Amino acid sequence: MKNIPLFVNNQSFQIYLDEIEQYYKTLKSQIENLQNDLNTKINKLRKTSTTNEQAEAIFDETCEQYKMNEDTVKRYFRYSVVIQIYTLIEDRLNNICDFLCKQNQKQISYQDLSGNGSYRALNYLKKVFSISLGKPDEDFINSTNTIRNAIAHTNGNLTEESAEMIKKIKKIVNKEKGISIDTNNRLDISDTYISYLFENTRNVFNNIYKKI
Repeated sequence: MKNIPLFVNNQSFQIYLDEIEQYYKTLKSQIENLQNDLNTKINKLRKTSTTNEQAEAIFDETCEQYKMNEDTVKRYFRYSVVIQIYTLIEDRLNNICDFLCKQNQKQISYQDLSGNGSYRALNYLKKVFSISLGKPDEDFINSTNTIRNAIAHTNGNLTEESAEMIKKIKKIVNKEKGISIDTNNRLDISDTYISYLFENTRNVFNNIYKKI
C-alpha cells in the first residue's frame, strides 16, 4: 500500500527500533566500563589487603556480594530492553490495524476481537484484512510476547508463573539461542538473545509491510 503516513510506515518503525538499539549499546558499554573499573579497584585492594584471615574472609564475602549485584544489574538491564522492543512491536501492530481500519472504512475495532496485545492485533489483521504472517514470523512475535509477560509480571521469576506459562517458556528456551533458565529458576537473557530480537524484529516488520 502506498502513501502510508509517517507514524505507521516501515521507515519510522526502523528509526524507533534503531533508537532502542542505540540505547542498548550505549548503556551496555557504560555498564561494562563501570564494572571493569570497579573490578580493577577490587583487585588493587586485594593486593594491598592484610593477611589477617578474618579480614580476608570479609573481603571475599564482599567481592562475592558485588558479583551477585553485578549480575543483577545486567539481568534487569537486558529485561528492560526486551520490554522496550516488545512495546514497540505491539504499539506498531495496533497503529497498523487502526490505519487499515480507517483506510478501508471498517466499523469493527481490533479491540473487539479476542486476545490481548500482539495476539489480538495479529488476529485482527488475519480475520479482518486477510493479512497472515508466515508461521515463523507469527511465532516470533508470540514468543517475544510470552517472554515480555514473564519479565513484566514476575520479574522473570518462574516460580511465580503458572504451569501453562512455564511450559510455554521452556519451549521457547529450548528453541531460541541466548535465553535460558538459571539455577534460581529465573529467566537468564544474554546479549545474544537481545541481538536476535533486534535482527528478527527488523525482518518480521519488513515482511509485514510487504503485505499491507
